[in-house]
Amino acid sequence: MVLLKSLFINAISFLIAFAVIRLLIMKNKEPYHFVDYFNLYGLTSFLLVCFYLKYLNDLTILMEIIAFFILFLFYLRSFDAATKKYHERFKITILSFGYSKKTYFNNFLSKKILMRGVEAFLFAVSFYYFMDKLFLSIPIILNPMIIIIPSILLFFTTIVKSSKINKTYRILK
Repeated sequence: MVLLKSLFINAISFLIAFAVIRLLIMKNKEPYHFVDYFNLYGLTSFLLVCFYLKYLNDLTILMEIIAFFILFLFYLRSFDAATKKYHERFKITILSFGYSKKTYFNNFLSKKILMRGVEAFLFAVSFYYFMDKLFLSIPIILNPMIIIIPSILLFFTTIVKSSKINKTYRILK
């Protein structure tokens, strides 16, 4: 049952994120910059806290909604990263051959970003399933510091990863 719930929540957020990124590409817009914080480390950090709160306070429905939103932002960031990688390199070349934006997206770009999305999907399903099973199997309440310290460290990793190299270097210098 936990695996099916994980698959369902991830699949719905995956499909909605794909539809949103398609709409953004067709309108030549980009997602907001805070989406950059929902990379692999950000997903892990936010879901770790989310699952801890879910089983600590029995806020199941609220935390499932928050987890859905976190997964949506993770997929949106994953699709956006793939789009930037391929869109900047091949957009001019492929559109110069006479393709429209729609055929360019359907024939070329969608395949590239879906491959990145499937990779993100498999990771998110496995991590969601693991966290759900882990917190279900622990009969006692965990010390909050066991969850909060890794979450904070993962969030700082997200900030370092998503910031520009020069900014990070100046902060660490």
